[in-house]
Amino acid sequence: MGGSGNGAAVSSSAMRRMPTRWRAKTFASSASGSASNGAFTDALAFARENPGARAVTTPEGRDVTYGALMRAAGALAEELRAEVRPGTRVGLAASPGAEYCVSAYAAWSLGGVVVPIASSHSEEDAGYVMPHSGMDTVLVPPLADG
Repeated sequence: MGGSGNGAAVSSSAMRRMPTRWRAKTFASSASGSASNGAFTDALAFARENPGARAVTTPEGRDVTYGALMRAAGALAEELRAEVRPGTRVGLAASPGAEYCVSAYAAWSLGGVVVPIASSHSEEDAGYVMPHSGMDTVLVPPLADG
């Protein structure tokens, strides 16, 4: 569990849009309406009341607080605001942890629908899931596409 106790910073640039090999593809979404997520609402309320509480411990043993996650999610949401509207399907190719939470919270805060892309998927499988899920945007950790 280790860590500093005050929470490691999570940069909104920890996630970026589609890797180069996927940028040429466009995925139209037929999703409409408003997405709501009770888990996000609950996490946001908890973060406001307990910003210093540990939300995630990184593999390196650093604690990331709810406050740090929500600040990073807010910054990422600002970057995504032009692309993500209520009902937009946002692919998320991240392992469980801080990057996943930041990305999911950012998408949910804009009314987006998160479509997880399992790290166990082959490129071929991911290539199938992406257009068939109706996702418009894919978020990928910085090192995921080499």
